[in-house]
Amino acid sequence: YSLAMKSAYVSARVFLLSMREDLLRVLGSGVALTVLVTCGPVASFRAPGSAAVTLAQLMLNAREWPDLRLLDWLVLAIVLATVAFLFFTVVGVFQQRCANGWAEQARASDESAIDEAGPSWRKKVEDLASRGVTLEALLGFYRSLGTDLMEHYVPAAHTTADVVRQAIIPASASDQCALATILMRGRATVPSKMVTHNWGNLFRDLIAAVIADALGEQDYRLVAALLEEDSEILERALRQAGRLHDTYWICAVAVNQHTGICGANPHFDRDPVLKEVHPTCSCSLPKHFNSTPPLSTCGASIGCEMNKFTDMMM
Repeated sequence: YSLAMKSAYVSARVFLLSMREDLLRVLGSGVALTVLVTCGPVASFRAPGSAAVTLAQLMLNAREWPDLRLLDWLVLAIVLATVAFLFFTVVGVFQQRCANGWAEQARASDESAIDEAGPSWRKKVEDLASRGVTLEALLGFYRSLGTDLMEHYVPAAHTTADVVRQAIIPASASDQCALATILMRGRATVPSKMVTHNWGNLFRDLIAAVIADALGEQDYRLVAALLEEDSEILERALRQAGRLHDTYWICAVAVNQHTGICGANPHFDRDPVLKEVHPTCSCSLPKHFNSTPPLSTCGASIGCEMNKFTDMMM
């Protein structure tokens, strides 16, 4: 046995034997019980004279430890469980309060930073944050691929970057706005969730992952297969689950690509099916990247829509 275990056992046993009449009163105070059963010296001083002597003898000579009976093990288990419960309860409450405090400080700091960036920055952030899309609209756009848009679309080959270049930018070129604005018919839509993803992944898998999340599925692969075979099943499932109008924020459709990347293809990215370099857009809308003036007080472009994702989530 470790010294701590010995101390806990001896303290508990001597205390129970010598102070039976006061047991109920002590049990009413968890803090007092914790101190008594975890600190051998404290318990020994609290016990009457003979009990204190017995405790001291037992602590000094391990050979005189009494045999552990079933009741002894039960008492020790209850004592240790009580101590552990009180300890972790106190620690848990402390950690939660610290976490809440830190979160509040972080939010206050972020809000302060947004305010310092100026009203134009905040207006752009709020505009971006209101470009969510419903699953109904997102599924409708996906169905248009291979027919009305991007006729050569192959679900197992084309990435999100390919779809942005070959479908999203062309579909929004006449209005020179974000695709989300078109899909939601100009209605400001605050999303319930923001999607983090990689443009190098298949666009089919992105849509499948979003729908799987809405349906409470842990794996997107079945949904991806249904997107190819029969998307009507997914629409019915979403409608029956009451999720068809759930809203998500996806940068590829929420950001106005005509204020950013539409006019250039600096890496000469190619379509994986056509093997041709992705075309660029000829729209005349001014482009804004992170260093494009006017700049905020922190030196970031106010007009850029690709540098405000963190602020948008506040």
